[in-house]
Amino acid sequence: MSDFNFLFLSHILEYNNNPKEAFSSEGIEYLNKKAKENPKIGKEIKSVTRLDGEVDKEDMFNGGFYETDKGAMAYFVIYENEITKERSGFQSIPTHKAIEKIIKNEPIAEDKEGYKKIILQPGDLVYVPTDYERKNPKEINFSSNLKDKCERIFIVNDFSGTTIYFRPFRVSDFIIPKEIDLSKNKNGKLQGSFDLKTASYNGIPIKEVCIKLKVDRLGNIQLA
Repeated sequence: MSDFNFLFLSHILEYNNNPKEAFSSEGIEYLNKKAKENPKIGKEIKSVTRLDGEVDKEDMFNGGFYETDKGAMAYFVIYENEITKERSGFQSIPTHKAIEKIIKNEPIAEDKEGYKKIILQPGDLVYVPTDYERKNPKEINFSSNLKDKCERIFIVNDFSGTTIYFRPFRVSDFIIPKEIDLSKNKNGKLQGSFDLKTASYNGIPIKEVCIKLKVDRLGNIQLA
């Protein structure tokens, strides 16, 4: 047990295992007095967060709890069947869990037999292929008809859970509200939910078909 852990444990026990009293204003003042007097610590504890209620074990980092932006996601994972090319297993990986795996020298996402693993990060470029290109990916060539292909290049915007959003890389701002995600409902009325991001292209979920791209320093585009 670390010196800090021992200090906190003994402090709570002094208050009959009542964290609300132990970490009240007076309790923290007393805790800091003991921390400064402890030769192995010798300084004040700048902040204490009291955790109320239950917390999912997935919210733990290296065996402890953490504080972070609730929506901080580092990676989005897609599994593609190597035979049928169907995609499933969509998931977002929180930043703290990604760091934990990197520290342990473990893969960001588990491998699945018979599946190709596609990992996306915010800022990555993806391409939405045509029906013909989906069946013949080796024939995708960015050295020709680049203008037409640019209509299908998107930037990974953000993601949460199994949902991921993209924005057209060619668009700096929308011209009319909700333009990027604009569509018609069954009554023919125009509707849109976002200004500069979308989850689909021409009615097709981008995550179901997109191909990750890589661009070198000279601007040459290739399939990742």
